[in-house]
Amino acid sequence: MSKKIIALVLCALMLLPALASCKNRDENYVGPIINMYLNEMVYDFDPLYAFNNESALKIVSLLFEPLFKINAKGKLEKALVKDYKYEVDELNKEYTLTLKLNETNWSDGTYVSSNDLVYAWKRIMDPENSNEAAALLYDIKNARAVKNGDSSIDTLGVYSVDQLEVQIVFEQDIDINMFLYNLTSYALVPLREDIVAKNSDWAKKSATIVCSGPFIIRSTDYGMDPRIDEENINRELVLERNSYYYRDKLEDDIDVSVSPYKIKVTYESTPEEQIDLYNGGTLFFLNYIALSRRAEMQSSVTLYDSASSHSYIFNTEALIKKAGSEEGVALFADARVRQALSCAVDRNAIAAQIVYAKPATGIVPHGVFETNTPNVQYRDTAPALINGSADLAKAQSLLAEAGVNPSEYTFEVSYRSGKEVHKAIAEAVVAAWAGLGFNVTAKEIAPIVNNDEYYGEDPQQDICDDVFNETYFYRHPESEKEIRSFEVLAVDLVAQSIDAFGVLAPFAVGFTGQGIDFSALNTEESLDGDYEYDIPTHISGYNSEAYNAKIEEAFAQKDYTARYALLKEAEEILMNDMPVMPIIFNQQARLVSDELSKVKFDWLGFADFRDTMLDNFERFAETTEPEFIETVPPSDDETPVEGE
Repeated sequence: MSKKIIALVLCALMLLPALASCKNRDENYVGPIINMYLNEMVYDFDPLYAFNNESALKIVSLLFEPLFKINAKGKLEKALVKDYKYEVDELNKEYTLTLKLNETNWSDGTYVSSNDLVYAWKRIMDPENSNEAAALLYDIKNARAVKNGDSSIDTLGVYSVDQLEVQIVFEQDIDINMFLYNLTSYALVPLREDIVAKNSDWAKKSATIVCSGPFIIRSTDYGMDPRIDEENINRELVLERNSYYYRDKLEDDIDVSVSPYKIKVTYESTPEEQIDLYNGGTLFFLNYIALSRRAEMQSSVTLYDSASSHSYIFNTEALIKKAGSEEGVALFADARVRQALSCAVDRNAIAAQIVYAKPATGIVPHGVFETNTPNVQYRDTAPALINGSADLAKAQSLLAEAGVNPSEYTFEVSYRSGKEVHKAIAEAVVAAWAGLGFNVTAKEIAPIVNNDEYYGEDPQQDICDDVFNETYFYRHPESEKEIRSFEVLAVDLVAQSIDAFGVLAPFAVGFTGQGIDFSALNTEESLDGDYEYDIPTHISGYNSEAYNAKIEEAFAQKDYTARYALLKEAEEILMNDMPVMPIIFNQQARLVSDELSKVKFDWLGFADFRDTMLDNFERFAETTEPEFIETVPPSDDETPVEGE
């Protein structure tokens, strides 16, 4: 009798996987459509351009699969990487990391391959491209020489061994644990060369972007397309399940890897109204709380540090208008002026106004590790280098010492439009500087309807250009010439990784990651002899021999206790010179409805919605047939997975 019972139990256990796979046997099943408010509008989803805008990074984290992830406890976990092996051969001075990738597909069915990772990293290290993530890869053989234009991009020590295997060769033995933590950065995700290289607007439109993460951009509507009637505009962002994400489309259920069918973010309602929708039970996740409602909701939200600082970058090369001067004066080239402007800002008051923020005490934010483990954060033991309260007497003394009469100078603070927090901070800072006597105003940088022609076709007017990004990366919206077109620029400086070195290094010459202008190499004059070009400074124009040397020393130091001490010294130099003025350490707040289940978050607060379910989600089911999603065809040398 007992044998029969055991046999029946075993049969039942064997049937469980089959029964589970039949849970979506209904061919019409698609899964929940979940209304959320993730952030303000984002106009460009290129991972390389997301680290000056926290809102963009929230979306990018849903669209692209990183090599590794950091869980909520700060521990490293594999993501796209299936396995890895680090080998050290001291006899031959060979140091190699081999990454084996998991099998998955881009949203158009093409395999995610080792070539995609090699291309993405070479894109970062291309000496003509600007990206501050370059320093994360400087341990790789020839990386610095490549980025500084002294070696061919083909000498970079990153190689595709086979379709799913990448070999990385280093200059010397490294702390492999910290390097793997660097590989959690979304700046280092694989990208498709056949998509990215042929269209500079590839990441702005659902029809041209391809994604490796759990979601894709289904549609965007910014309400700016002049061809659409105002009555028919529905400002929204729609994310849809990537049906190729870790899934065999012939064998697996539609939701085997991603449960939600769609995530809808509407911009028709104000941030205040979004809270009312949440309270009314029609919105189920908020990752942005209206500034006017923050104080009253402080006890209701979950608050977390977001590893970023809201900071102002001074253009030390900008010619600032001065009464009696036709050409203007490089006002911000004087460190005493920058320090005076910093002293005039009451960070405590601004943090209190923003509510979800802490007064900045340095440039390295909370969330960054002290060494190569999450046990201690850098900010917990590093000294406070900035006072929270304003010191007007010191500010006035510094300006007098510099021989500056504030009333003679006129300049602008530029900030990203559509972000009420940035606007509120700009107004507070402008008021403080006007109190010193400067003629200063806040300038909103707004997106524009895309006006680029694509292979001779009409301009893509259904997408927008992020003019703020074009300003940040030297590109003026009306010119192909790379210029610094700002005087003071307000940015969210998001940590490229959990390593403080990644935050501090971009301010040092040789580590900035900024693109080199090789245009003179194409002139007749350059043919007569060697052409000398300058290694780019940080976008502020900052160039300190002492700071450069300290970062060089920290880069060479592999003992983490000694390295941490050097980074603290570097931060002290930087905050004394103040080419960048941290104001607050950003915090994020979120509300998660009780009707949602299985919402996870990582160390930096990024949401994981792969397994998320909504109670009684059928009430939000769409009544129309799903539209065909326009995708970019795969490249000729890669074979897509068969469709459903």
